Amino acid sequence: MKRTYVEAPEENESFIDMLRTGNLENSMIRLSSKLSLLPADSSLANLSDIISKTDILKKRYILKNVVEKIREMYDFDHIFIDVPPTINSDFTNNAVYASDYILMVFQTQQSAYESSLSFVNFLRDRKNESNLPFELIGAVPVLIKRSGKVDEKILNMSKTAFSQALFENQIYQRERIKKFGAEGIRNKDMHDKKVIHMFNKVYIELVDRIQVIESE
Repeated sequence: MKRTYVEAPEENESFIDMLRTGNLENSMIRLSSKLSLLPADSSLANLSDIISKTDILKKRYILKNVVEKIREMYDFDHIFIDVPPTINSDFTNNAVYASDYILMVFQTQQSAYESSLSFVNFLRDRKNESNLPFELIGAVPVLIKRSGKVDEKILNMSKTAFSQALFENQIYQRERIKKFGAEGIRNKDMHDKKVIHMFNKVYIELVDRIQVIESE
């Protein structure tokens, strides 16, 4: 984040302290007129300690309470929660319980594909056990290697497994993505614009899918 938004201020309070105090304003960073961020940091390693002292029926709703407070205080179009698709972790459980929609990403590798299938089963179990209202909006293969035989095989398997849930727009391997990670996201030359366009198509498809569901 700092590599892209060089002049962004530091948060006054860590995310984990915000969970304790409930003071969103001290942790929210305004990056631009259209984007704000609640940054994660190493303090989240202590989340399990907080959760272990919380009633089992309440501990999965800690992040949901934060999201509801954000909705009350701010007029955001969307709130995105970025967590790894780790089955049955404190982070993942809280994100699932706080979400209206879930977008799953997976790399085109055999182990990642198999993990994505397990994650779908995990989501199904969570939805049924707690009567959660979220929708699995789709699955996006990422860092696909063009002409890679394994990648092609995994993509074909994904089409069968996920059917219409598989996004039409996907993320391919690009050296510029690595550069963004090392130097920050830029929108200056042709290579920058191509990569940003690739990600933007995924975002547009995501929003379109949400609008279709909400119009039903």
